[in-house]
Amino acid sequence: MTEAKDTGPVTLYLDVLDRLKLLDLLPKNGTYVTLVESKAAQKAVNLSLDEIKEFECVPFGEGGMRWNEKGQEHRPITLTSFMHTTMVDILKARSEKKELAIQELSIYDQIVNGNYPKDTIKEEKTNEAH
Repeated sequence: MTEAKDTGPVTLYLDVLDRLKLLDLLPKNGTYVTLVESKAAQKAVNLSLDEIKEFECVPFGEGGMRWNEKGQEHRPITLTSFMHTTMVDILKARSEKKELAIQELSIYDQIVNGNYPKDTIKEEKTNEAH
């Protein structure tokens, strides 16, 4: 595992699909600290009841889910620096083992490479001007 540098919280901009994929990737085994951090991250990443209603999420098929166009919007999700570092390690390991899935590319791009969706960068600059 990478030596964690406390850089403070890290904000990601995720749509519904990315959030569901990130939930699958969060650690389910590990040290006490890792699991406490993972549980906190699950709370941040999980869809709230209000979001489920807003995105009109409905189950379909075997374990699938559908949502409306609002579910494609990138919303801010904050991870602690510890969990961010943990996720960098997990995603890099998946890539090195050739286990990275195509649905995980946008998560990898944000968490490992620091590349954020273009629509969120525009929003941040607009908000900074006010």
